[in-house]
Amino acid sequence: MGIKFFHFLNTMLYPPRCPGCNGLLRPQQHWCHACKRKWGDGRRLQRQGNIRFLDAIYCVASYRGPVGKGLRDLKYGAHSGQDDPWRELLSSFPWTKRLQTHHGVVPVPLAWEKKEIRGFNQTEILFRSWARHMELPWLDILQRVRPTAGQYALTSQERYDNIKNAFAIKGNCASMVKGRHIIVVDDIYTTGATLDGCARVLKKHGAAMITGLVMASDAR
Repeated sequence: MGIKFFHFLNTMLYPPRCPGCNGLLRPQQHWCHACKRKWGDGRRLQRQGNIRFLDAIYCVASYRGPVGKGLRDLKYGAHSGQDDPWRELLSSFPWTKRLQTHHGVVPVPLAWEKKEIRGFNQTEILFRSWARHMELPWLDILQRVRPTAGQYALTSQERYDNIKNAFAIKGNCASMVKGRHIIVVDDIYTTGATLDGCARVLKKHGAAMITGLVMASDAR
């Protein structure tokens, strides 16, 4: 009874809001109906010329519109770090069965200074509960080994140069990926430089296949 009361009180003081428009939501609702209609389509992305190590890339929704706004607010603190809206969005992904044949989910690591400021890696909020639902191990086995500039202001080639040799596998974790089919997850796909940088390290340590999965992209 006490837990239910405090949950009710918290809901009254901090009513749930839609990540896409900040509008008030009804109980058990995670997106408003208008924003859900603007999610866009889940799709397989075309691999661009610089992609060398990713075998396939999928995105769940369009970055333009409510999903992109929700992701920006999550990263920069204007919205709660709850995973419910993103788990619901992932449930709309049309090719879930293709991913169930994989052996684990690896998040793109966040630079330690950004994690220190935010207090979390947004990729974990976006995908970890989904991985658990899919019964796929969450393999937090990559780390950043050197600082990188923000990718948003760089050209495609600059992004690849910026991320080159920025990732490494932790400790003795190579055995977790050797011969395995791995999903690498991130929030946004623009050129694929970050995902491909992670895939490069995993394949260097014996991964058999790497699939990228992002929450949103404007790429086709």
